[in-house]
Order: sequence, then structure tokens, then C-alpha cells
Amino acid sequence: MRYLFLSLILSALALRAQPVTQVLPQPDCQFFFTFTAAGQFLPANGAATSDNRQQGCTSWNMSYVSSGFSAVSVTLQSAANNAGAPSTFGTGFPVQQAIVAGSNPGTNTTGGYLWVQGTNAWVRVTLASATGSGVVNGAVFGWRIPNAASQGGSGGGITCLTGDVDAGSGSGCTSATVVGLKSVPFCTGYSPSSGDFVQYTTGSSPNPCYTSATGGGGSGALTLLEAHAASNSAELDFTSWMSATYDDYLIRFINVIPVTDNVTLQLQYSTNGGMTWDSSAIYDEIEIFGLIGATGPGGVTNGTSVPLAGAMSNNAHYGNVGSYQMTSPGSTSLYKMANGTHIYFNSQAGAMLHHLMSWTYRNTAAVNAFRILCSSGNIASGTVRVYGLSK
Repeated sequence: MRYLFLSLILSALALRAQPVTQVLPQPDCQFFFTFTAAGQFLPANGAATSDNRQQGCTSWNMSYVSSGFSAVSVTLQSAANNAGAPSTFGTGFPVQQAIVAGSNPGTNTTGGYLWVQGTNAWVRVTLASATGSGVVNGAVFGWRIPNAASQGGSGGGITCLTGDVDAGSGSGCTSATVVGLKSVPFCTGYSPSSGDFVQYTTGSSPNPCYTSATGGGGSGALTLLEAHAASNSAELDFTSWMSATYDDYLIRFINVIPVTDNVTLQLQYSTNGGMTWDSSAIYDEIEIFGLIGATGPGGVTNGTSVPLAGAMSNNAHYGNVGSYQMTSPGSTSLYKMANGTHIYFNSQAGAMLHHLMSWTYRNTAAVNAFRILCSSGNIASGTVRVYGLSK
């Protein structure tokens, strides 16, 4: 079975979805202007910078800033060719004009811009009218490539993508939606979310298609199913980790510290999703412990909980760290067994203790929840996580 991590796929598709047309870094046509009175224009009639006959620019951007004037009319103009000289200038372009964004003329007394498509032999800007005294500064840039102006505002950009990505139709930038991978669609009714795993299948509709998958990486890969962080907590209840996908689980203890000194960290099971917790005397535990200068066996028979760590210190510098592998908790014919290790500071011994242990819960009912608690007092801090191990 082939697994793909969706976030990487979406990144690849984002690259795949880039539009073919892009604005060149340097414009093919450009000129700059400064106006202080109505009727001024630049470039001068017939100047090389306004001659578009052989430059061939068809996409234009005009932008300006204004100060002092109480009213302005900044106009991008063009003129046809008349024996090598401009004929009469008029607003915009008479040949295939399409305003992408902004307005022509610009009348905002602070500043304005214009994205427009069109062509003519000669191009210039004029301050058609102005009230009061002030100054207008600006620039005009042009490109030869078609639709360069569509990158700048509404009315252009990507309007329709096909294949692996759909953006819909309409003006402006439209959010794209992933609809498949390498031309294979997602299965009917499946819509991926960020962080999802997906898998290729021929057993759904349409055939083939991609559907949801459990986190991959091969046999033994870990998938986080549930986690809780203690904060002066009476207990940590795990009720949503159980999954038919897994029959092997790993419980991790990360720096768990009790509020009360010299207490036992415990585990109890539930067979009804945590509605009640089984405190029957059917928990058996066997252990081998080691500390500096001493080792020894230990264990409990017919306990009312699993004693994970006895005489645990509440010293804030010693976090309780451990891992336990729990097998077949959903079985309805087997007792529930687990094994693992803990490292913690034992208050009675006054030293660090390494704790190897196994336990059995003598109940054939399927387990679907468990809780972590102290024999007395709350859990001050620390995190407990449950992972599923891939088959």
C-alpha cells in the first residue's frame, strides 16, 4: 500500500498550479513624469520613450502620487501614427483596450494606479486638469507579453485550472482546490484536510481514486492517537485512542511529577469508554527494579490497579519518564497484557530507580479506555501520550 503525506503533495501541487504567464522583472517600455500644472504631459510628442511602434507593449501600469492639489485628473493617453508622428492623443487605447484594475483618468488627490491592456503607436501621460497648486509624480511601465497586467488586480489572474487542481471561474484570484493527484481524483465523499494521509485504491468510486489512510512509514511506525498534559490534575483520562486499525499501542510518560510526595502512580482500565473505572482485584504486576548498589524483584497479585511507579517523589527536578507497550486491548478472548520501563526518583530509597515491569489485567472484555492517577493527591505536571503502532 502506498502512502503519501498530504502536506507535501499540496506543496507540489501549489508549484504545479502556477500560471504559465508571468510578469517579466524588467519592463519593455517605461517613462517617468512630474507635473506641476494642468495641461502638462510626458513624454513629449514624438519622443523615443513614447514611441511604441516597434517596442510593441500591450500591457501597461501607470501609478502616481499627488500632493497639494485639491483636484486632479491624471490620464494615460495614446495616439495613432501619422507619418512618423503622433496624431491626436485620446484617453486610453482604441485598440483592444481592457482595464484590469484602477481607473483612467486617476482622480484621487493622494495617488492612484491603472492596470490596462491595449496598444497604440504612441503613449503618454498628461495632467488633464488640476485645482490649486501642487505636484504629481509617477511612472508608466509596459510589457510586450500578453496578459501581463492580469497579475495585478481584479479581472485577471487564474480563472480556471483543470486536472489535479480546480480554481473555478470568475475574476481575480480564486482559491484553488485539490481534486486529485497525478490526474487520479479523490474518492467520492472524501475531502482531505491538512495533515491527512491518503492512499491509492481501486476498491472505491471512481476507480481508481485516493482516499484517507492511516499514517504510514512501514511496519512499526507510530501515530499519535491521544495526549493529555497534567496541570494539578486529579487524573488523566484516555477515552479516544482505541482504533480498529491497531492491535499494538505505546504509552509514553514525559516528566510526570505528583503534587504529593511518596505516592504511587497508577493505571486503571475501563470497558465502557471511561464511564466507570475497574478497581476490581484483577490486576497482576511483576517487576525488576534497580538503583545504585541494589537490584531486586517485586510484584503485586490481585491489585486494584497497576502500580506503575511506587514511592514517587514530588521533587520538581525529577520527572517520571517511561514507555509501555500494550497489546490487543480490544480482544474479547485474551487477558490484557503490557510491559515496559519507568525511570523516576524513589522517595523511600532516596535515589533514582529503574523499573522494568509487566502487568496483566485479568478480564476478557475489550478495553477501550484507561486513566492515570496517583494513589493520593493530584498530578502536578507532565504529559502522557498514546501511539498506535502500524502493522
